[in-house]
Amino acid sequence: MTASVITGRLWRNDRFLRLWFGITVSSVGTYLSIFALPTIAITLLHAQPYQIGILGAAEFIAAPFVGFLAGGFVDRHPTRLISVIADFARVATLASIPIAFATHNLTLWQLYAVSGVNGGLSALFGAGILRLYRVVVRREDLVEASIKLSASQAIGELGGPSLAGVLITRVGAPLAIVADAVSYLVSGLMILSLPGHNMSATPRPFDGHATWKTDATDGIRFIRSRPMLWRLLVATSILNFTFQMTMANWLVFAYGRLGQTPETVGLLTGLGELGAFLGIVLALPLARGIGTGWMLIIATLIGTLARCLIPLTLLGNPRMVIFASMFATGLSTTFLILTSSSLWQSLTPIELLGRVSAARYAVLTASIALGLLIGGALGSAIGVLPVLIIGAALTPLSALVWFGVPLRKVYEPMADDFVDLTPASGPTEM
Repeated sequence: MTASVITGRLWRNDRFLRLWFGITVSSVGTYLSIFALPTIAITLLHAQPYQIGILGAAEFIAAPFVGFLAGGFVDRHPTRLISVIADFARVATLASIPIAFATHNLTLWQLYAVSGVNGGLSALFGAGILRLYRVVVRREDLVEASIKLSASQAIGELGGPSLAGVLITRVGAPLAIVADAVSYLVSGLMILSLPGHNMSATPRPFDGHATWKTDATDGIRFIRSRPMLWRLLVATSILNFTFQMTMANWLVFAYGRLGQTPETVGLLTGLGELGAFLGIVLALPLARGIGTGWMLIIATLIGTLARCLIPLTLLGNPRMVIFASMFATGLSTTFLILTSSSLWQSLTPIELLGRVSAARYAVLTASIALGLLIGGALGSAIGVLPVLIIGAALTPLSALVWFGVPLRKVYEPMADDFVDLTPASGPTEM
């Protein structure tokens, strides 16, 4: 598995390397903002748990609606241009935060607006970037690409919070947001530099009609027609919901009840994400040995352990427990991503990839938004600690989705499930 990250044919694929570099840099910036935005709200604007829930949910409220419509739009228009515009627009929205702070006009409402607009732009970008990867990566290299992309996420999870903690302490949280804006600028420039032409051919839609209504439903209907993809979507949505219930209260708990500083929490969160790198090393050998179905169960159990550890920080040595919890979170998340991402790519026809990706993104972001809103509301109503316990208790429910399914056969692609529309030599246009 490690060899798949540091070696492989994709190191000779210039277009993939440019995309990969841009995504890696923007991943660090994204995780920086995930940490920095609520820190701004808590430390500068004195936000309560329900307001942190709203702030987190704002990023995902617009995404389901944009996502459903973005898929068909991306499938029919120049993908590279769409992705570049989405990146540069996110640069502008993030830049408004330090400007507002410098002029003493920063409010929670602006943070809500920036989070919401960027959520919609991320949905548009996400639908486009997956199609770009299918253009620049051959079918036989999809697993290697998934491993490298997971490494990028692990780097973001490791570097983002740590960098955020240091920048927040040294220059302040609003100025730390500038680093995220720069990361999106780099990503956009890398995509803009890709050689080749934009995809301009109009693919045939799923049901033969190219309307906004069918664009919004084609993706979800395709997922519903593939039982394993549908089960995966439901299980992941449950995990997202319970995790975000916890996250809506986590920083309030860490700064308030535990008395930790942003720098300490950011550093421990970043170091804990070493678990993601361990997941990259272990995922493929484990999947080959026990099957990807059991890998999903293992990921759920490790995720449950991660949630259970958070309330235990009150019993002593909170820094060590925070590290252990974040380590387990990184490990479980990486297992889940690596056992599913290449299957989403390989089992979806390229002509539908934009719509299927958008539908998947819409459902998952809706589960995230609900988790943040409900978690934040409960945190204000009954206290942050009970919500942390409830989130841990609900996490194993995602494993019930696989009840009655032969786990050794989960995600084994069937011949009639795969539609290969990519030439064996790989696509030549973008």
